[in-house]
Amino acid sequence: EIEPKGGALASADLLLRGVQREVTQATISGVTRIDAHCHSWASSGPALKALGLIGMPECYSPPEKVYDQAMARGMDLVTITDHDTIKGAMELVERGFERFIVGQEVSVKFPEDRCLLHVLVWGLTPDQDEDLNTLNLRDDVYAFANWLREQDLPHACAHPLYIQNGKLRRWHIERVALLFKGIECLNGAHAYQVSDSIVRFIND
Repeated sequence: EIEPKGGALASADLLLRGVQREVTQATISGVTRIDAHCHSWASSGPALKALGLIGMPECYSPPEKVYDQAMARGMDLVTITDHDTIKGAMELVERGFERFIVGQEVSVKFPEDRCLLHVLVWGLTPDQDEDLNTLNLRDDVYAFANWLREQDLPHACAHPLYIQNGKLRRWHIERVALLFKGIECLNGAHAYQVSDSIVRFIND
């Protein structure tokens, strides 16, 4: 069986209802299926600034519908990674949904020039979510990356070539590759050419 480590992971394990058993079974078959980047209606801001002018949020789906669709499509595990909140994810935890992992898409900035990144983090506890705000981690990508390592939280930089606020340059991407253990290489909302570029950058 997969044994949880101490500290933060031990706390996070309380939120991973049924995950250990399912991961063990899936590992035996060789593949674990999960869409690791999903939103619910808790992602209430617009995906694009222009859409905010007409009050269109990134997602309209309630958390349970996201869960049901993932399971219907054959996922072994389910996560919700709403923007800068675990509100939607915690609805499912509190209602006892199994094989579910709490996630968040964290907005974080480079302190040098305020270049904005999004980083997917999984296995967060409510206390860790609170740390993101009380420790001002969203304002300093270096402090945030150190905190992720200290907490031993799985993570990946989301859509790293997507320019969030007009500041992204190769300089930032090179640092992303050094700061974070994971990089999202496939995103269904982006063209395949973008995914190919990311893969080539990583392989080089």
